[in-house]
Amino acid sequence: MEESPTAERNFYNQETKLASELFSTSLSGKGTFNELSATLGAKSTVDEKKPFLQEHSALSKRSDDFVGQSTPMDRSFENNEDGEPDFDVSRVEVAEELQKQQNERLERLWKHQSEQNQKIFEKLDASMTRENRNACLREQHARQVEDLRRYYENEITGLKKQLADMKNIIFQHNQQESSVKGEIQKEFENLSQANLELSSKCDTLENAKQLMQNQLTQTNIRRQELESQCQQLVATNQIIDTRSKELKKRKVETAAKVKEIDRQREQLQAQCDLVGKEKLILKRSKDELERKYNQLQDDYQKLSDKCHKLKEESKICRDRTKVQETLVEKTNKNIRELELVIETLKRELEDKKILYEYDSLSEKHEKAKGHVQRLEGKLAEREGEGQNLL
Repeated sequence: MEESPTAERNFYNQETKLASELFSTSLSGKGTFNELSATLGAKSTVDEKKPFLQEHSALSKRSDDFVGQSTPMDRSFENNEDGEPDFDVSRVEVAEELQKQQNERLERLWKHQSEQNQKIFEKLDASMTRENRNACLREQHARQVEDLRRYYENEITGLKKQLADMKNIIFQHNQQESSVKGEIQKEFENLSQANLELSSKCDTLENAKQLMQNQLTQTNIRRQELESQCQQLVATNQIIDTRSKELKKRKVETAAKVKEIDRQREQLQAQCDLVGKEKLILKRSKDELERKYNQLQDDYQKLSDKCHKLKEESKICRDRTKVQETLVEKTNKNIRELELVIETLKRELEDKKILYEYDSLSEKHEKAKGHVQRLEGKLAEREGEGQNLL
């Protein structure tokens, strides 16, 4: 099953982070093999980093011992109170030559390692297909190369400093002659031991180079997998482009439909405004009709009272003169006229009621219907009272 680009990127970031932690710990001069192994933990196996960690531990220990202890030549000068020279110049030259050879070997090793690392980083840069991934990897590679360069420069500087110290001692004591052949022999043995340690260091670096080459092979395999995944992503991208074009076309059609709906909504809004104006006019007419109806009710009540009085008077004055009968007839005539007026007003009220029902049905049909029924009941009562009066 092929790994995703995210998994590949996470793996590579993890490896570069481990290398940065390892070299930063090496440059600080602190931490032992156990501490470095604990730092790596489950991120990487100890067997892959063990040669480099052993080398770092041995070099740190040897550097501390070299700085902390006094050289045989220093002890010879401390014990020699007369200040006479007591060493052989030829052996010093041999020691100096050995130091030069070791220095040159370290420089060649550093140059070779730098070239190998540069090739590896160039191949890794060439394998990346995206610009942001290339920038990230170049930055990580630059940091790793800078850490390696700083580490080896510190090693070379330390050795050069030791060589400079030895040259200063030779320059200060080249006029003194003394026999310190035994101590020079010991110093030569120490240098031989240092040479052996440097040889072991070179072997360790060779192993590290082989390990990095193996990692490069794995990286190439993963690069091929990433290329196949990129092809799949390109095909997917084409499908997505086709789909996006279809969606854009649908978007244009939807926008046209939305404009048509907005136009219809504006028309409906204009119609609603007209209906609102008509409702306002009907409401005013209804208020005017109610006012007239109340006035008619008052007039009708007055007429009803007057009619009642006239009926009483007619009962009392039934046997009176014709003038009184004429007045009664006129009164009846007025009552009939009032009834005709009431019927006319009732018809007008029914017409207004139809308009009012139309308005009420558009807003609150049920409420308006109940109100109309109450009005009809009141009119029926008034008609019954009028009939009773007649």
